[in-house]
Amino acid sequence: MTIELKDKLHLGKVLTEGASAMPPMFAALSDPIRMRAVAALLKSEGEGNELIAFSDLRLALGNIESNKLTYHLRKLQEAGFIRNITQLPTGKDENRSILQRSFYKTTALVGIVLRWWLGNS
Repeated sequence: MTIELKDKLHLGKVLTEGASAMPPMFAALSDPIRMRAVAALLKSEGEGNELIAFSDLRLALGNIESNKLTYHLRKLQEAGFIRNITQLPTGKDENRSILQRSFYKTTALVGIVLRWWLGNS
């Protein structure tokens, strides 16, 4: 897994600020829906898919309401666990909504935090 600059900066903040930077990250993972979303993203990546579409993620979480999923994904993004990649509309995609063109992937921070968490449990 390649660590992107944004992930390195977030990880650097955690390493320099120590415990004070950790609570928001763990708060982001404290919600069962967010944990299921991270698990679905990791499962998809484990199956060889670099990105997962919003609609596929929504189905993986039991057809959760779009606005509810958007809220939880935003919290995971703010904590630095996932990244949103939105495709620009082209040709026949122009009529698709922003959510239909949204794809997600985990950041390196997920693996680092999960390895730490599992190593300390």
